[in-house]
Amino acid sequence: VHDNRTKCAKLFKKCLEFLDSREHL
Repeated sequence: VHDNRTKCAKLFKKCLEFLDSREHL
């Protein structure tokens, strides 16, 4: 369960970083 949660968190963080970089453009 913890593995799944960390995996989701990492993907979520990547998503946020991706959106952030898009907004900066």
